[in-house]
Amino acid sequence: MDFPFSNLLDGTKKLATKIYNSTGELFTPTNPGTVQVSGSNFEQTLNTTLPVKAVLQGLSDGTNIQAFKGNFYGSLLASAVRTASIDSPIITNNNARGVLIGINVTAVSGTGGLKIVVYGMRGGNPIRLNVDHTAITTPGYYGIEIYPGASLTTYPPTGMIQRVAGVISDKFSVTVYHIDASSYTYSLSYSLLV
Repeated sequence: MDFPFSNLLDGTKKLATKIYNSTGELFTPTNPGTVQVSGSNFEQTLNTTLPVKAVLQGLSDGTNIQAFKGNFYGSLLASAVRTASIDSPIITNNNARGVLIGINVTAVSGTGGLKIVVYGMRGGNPIRLNVDHTAITTPGYYGIEIYPGASLTTYPPTGMIQRVAGVISDKFSVTVYHIDASSYTYSLSYSLLV
């Protein structure tokens, strides 16, 4: 992972840092271990190794340490024609407080519509995190936000069908319920919000 600093006033880049684990491999969540940082500073030639100290923050589950992560985007369901309700895979959330669920509906053949339900998982048991909403019956991009302090009365953006004041659990999934057996074409995505 490269962490380049901003350009200097003269337009040159003089500092780049890579983080390695104790075996000399780049440090990633799949290559954890003791962390060593190497890089170059403003006084040296670019790419000259200079040991430095760094502080990396993370969260522990009692066994493993996961690095803090920023906002993260991912796909829950690829775009496809569907005629029945479907569950997304279970997503692991390391440190985000909220989530934005997006559904991109590109074709609608019926009138019943679609409803989105977000479930937090605790001990394998689903806990519903949002309340019932008006069914989606027309093509468009729609969102549901779950975040501390969220409220439709304070900011009702176009396409946002629901904002819930709450937090997302460490594992969650999303179910898209079909109100009728008509075909709908849509994709489903998420963005973890720190």
